[in-house]
Amino acid sequence: MKHSALVERMVLLSPTITGRLSNFITTIIAPVFLVERFLLGSLLVSGVEKAVVGITDRLMRPVSFAERSGITLEDYKRLMADACRRGQGRVRAECFFAMRENNLSGRLAQVETPSLVVWGAEDNTVPLRDAGVVADAWPAADLRIVPKAGHWPHFEVADITRRLVASFLGLPLLSGKLTPVGDDELDRISELADFLTNSDLGANLRRTQLNRLAAQFRQMEVKPHSNIVNVDEPGNEMYLVHSGIVEVWSDPENPGPKPLRLCRIACVLSSGS
Repeated sequence: MKHSALVERMVLLSPTITGRLSNFITTIIAPVFLVERFLLGSLLVSGVEKAVVGITDRLMRPVSFAERSGITLEDYKRLMADACRRGQGRVRAECFFAMRENNLSGRLAQVETPSLVVWGAEDNTVPLRDAGVVADAWPAADLRIVPKAGHWPHFEVADITRRLVASFLGLPLLSGKLTPVGDDELDRISELADFLTNSDLGANLRRTQLNRLAAQFRQMEVKPHSNIVNVDEPGNEMYLVHSGIVEVWSDPENPGPKPLRLCRIACVLSSGS
């Protein structure tokens, strides 16, 4: 809201909106945060962690991950190791107070930056009720609720989250705005991006670039023996043949809008075949 000109678009994962966290966080985890905020308390919690193996795991897993979380064991161990590092307690405490002290529910409508909001359906850190605030107060945001995910959808349902983010970041901005699209449209764009990968046009492009390019294409189905474009029709469109064959007819001896004797000069095959 302060520097919108510097931000083209945003992707938010389980964001804090109202400042109200889950009951488990405020009643069970918050006292630990308060203790960890100070050096002596942090040393005390670290000592308890070493004496009672897995206390961080037992406290953090219910609020961080879904019951049927798809997080890999490797990622889980890495996150837990990071949570146990010295000094992380103070980081958690500062994050806790920052989340509690900022209520954005009445200001969301001021956000003009195109935004994607991804929320885990089983988020027990920032409850899903805040997603309702987003839906009511920020209708321009593209809100996606993903199942089998808690507060860490990018680890728990990594493929789904990656697809949503890549599709969103790859969409073109039209007149400075981004209009959210449905799953069917995203599937169409993804399929077309795959097609472009096999063409000369998209051979050297990254996936986000392919998605952005694919989103700008219009697809049309032409009946056999029908004209796609006539020589007397002005335009600067480029056509790619997705499937089938397109014949190009012209009069090489009399080029222009009024050919005298048409003949077939080329056959364009599907670039995906």
